[in-house]
Amino acid sequence: SKDERVVGVLIHHLQDPQEKIRQIAAFGLGELGSSDGVVPLVEQLRDPSPEVRIAVLKALTTLSPEQAMKHLHAAVNDLQALFENIIGI
Repeated sequence: SKDERVVGVLIHHLQDPQEKIRQIAAFGLGELGSSDGVVPLVEQLRDPSPEVRIAVLKALTTLSPEQAMKHLHAAVNDLQALFENIIGI
């Protein structure tokens, strides 16, 4: 179907060299609401761009709230560990 083709194109663009394109692709996957986007979005949570990671989390919140919460919780734990390491706790 047309939506499946669009989802495929958006998933492909999650790997685009341009940050803005990756961000828009993540947003589009969230808007389309296709569960096919969940795994590629989760994989994109390690994107070097904070803006892309935020767009990915927003899309995951729409597509799979439980996945979004799980990964958000893990990110908070990583930040806490990093902070504690920096200040020497």
